[in-house]
Amino acid sequence: MENSIESSSPQGSPIDVTLVMIALFGLIGVISVIFNPDLVSSLGSAPDAPKPRRNAQAIVSTFNAARAAGNQTIYATKEDAMAAVIAGMNGGGTFSESVFQAPMGSAEVTEASDLIIGFTTPTTSSILQVK
Repeated sequence: MENSIESSSPQGSPIDVTLVMIALFGLIGVISVIFNPDLVSSLGSAPDAPKPRRNAQAIVSTFNAARAAGNQTIYATKEDAMAAVIAGMNGGGTFSESVFQAPMGSAEVTEASDLIIGFTTPTTSSILQVK
């Protein structure tokens, strides 16, 4: 008679246990989506910032990126600078062939305009800012 202790329950390899756990997590995920469909739609939702603010930020960052890339056009007003961004503006020097553009409709531009601070003295280095 040998002195060995045998286990009455079968032992699985670590990879088997891992695969079973992954399958269980997947099943729990499927069940949660079935009973809460809003969970999936909330994953792809936009950030909390309202659309006019996002549009204003897009216009300002595109304009300022063109300035940083060497654009030295003097724009008389904030509206002229915004129109240039919507139409597409070029950088300068090495970036003279690069087009900086934030295309959007006129209603979106009008809403965003209220959130953009223009420049007081138009120069080649004037930039835009969001309120």
